[in-house]
Amino acid sequence: MDELVQQNLSFPPSPHHTASPTGAHSTPPSSTKPVQLQQVSGLHFEDNRMVILITGNKEFRLPLCILTSKSTVFREQCFPDAQSIQSDGSLKFKLSDPPTHAEYFLRAVFDSGYFEPPPRKINDIDHVLGILDLSSRYGVGYLRKRALSHIVSGYPTTLAEWFNHRETTTFAPITDFTIARAQTSIHVSLMTLYALAKVGASWLMPAVFYQCGRYELQVLISHSTWINGPLNEKLKSIVLTGHSKQWWASRRVLGFLQRAPPENCATPIPCAVARRVQSEQLHACDDLEPPMCSPLTVWEDGDWMCLDVCEECMIIARKEHAAACEDFWMKLPEIYGLEGWDKLFVLRDVDMA
Repeated sequence: MDELVQQNLSFPPSPHHTASPTGAHSTPPSSTKPVQLQQVSGLHFEDNRMVILITGNKEFRLPLCILTSKSTVFREQCFPDAQSIQSDGSLKFKLSDPPTHAEYFLRAVFDSGYFEPPPRKINDIDHVLGILDLSSRYGVGYLRKRALSHIVSGYPTTLAEWFNHRETTTFAPITDFTIARAQTSIHVSLMTLYALAKVGASWLMPAVFYQCGRYELQVLISHSTWINGPLNEKLKSIVLTGHSKQWWASRRVLGFLQRAPPENCATPIPCAVARRVQSEQLHACDDLEPPMCSPLTVWEDGDWMCLDVCEECMIIARKEHAAACEDFWMKLPEIYGLEGWDKLFVLRDVDMA
């Protein structure tokens, strides 16, 4: 490796270097024409000034040329006035962005290894939301796409991906929705929803809306982030309206438990009783925790073992359940006042192009 590096890199001779008497490393004749150096576009910066950015209690001093090469906003609107020029020639600006988000964003701009794309794991989704916010505001397209690709790993756009999102997500997924343990999760769900609405990424919002709709309603609306957070009244109204529709959707997903046994059922009476027992147990549990707000998990794979019906009834029940889940997912955007998936996919393709 060292030999390879030496072969590919050459450095100007030291002022104390003595030419070899053999002439192997002697200076080329003066008649040799000097090499005409070509300025490499995108890697040759004329401006060597620094820019000082201040937000809250944080101050950042950065090369202006690199910042303007990454950000269309800084490149097109960074016109200094007399007050912003410092004695050393640097420029000074105050930002209105949250200090922690500014740090996340600027580290991502200047450190290529700080915010890598999936499947690289992210310790805290707040990093992703902060970078998404500021990369959208300051026109750093590649960081915006990278942030969106992380978010879609945990909030997918297809039903198959949703059922597998706990394995594919690059950030810690929300896994519980019981009244006692939902407090910390609500903040993440609401802030993710707000961030996507703010940057216009509506194609990613259905799964986040679904997440918000899974919480027990009283716990949701009494949470500090709901009361004092950044969500406006319009967004809150959409969540509340969709929450009610999602609750009813859970009952429609369980419709297979209300069906009468088919004509070719081997044991119609026991099968009917088994369906009724499971239905009653699920409705009884609804008083303790909110499974009925989760259409896609109100009935899970392990529940089939508790349904003691004949083979024909089991086949039909599984088909009806799968179809009901698919139908709910297709209607999910409409439940929360969004355009259909076909139009959202067009927005996704434009956003991620």
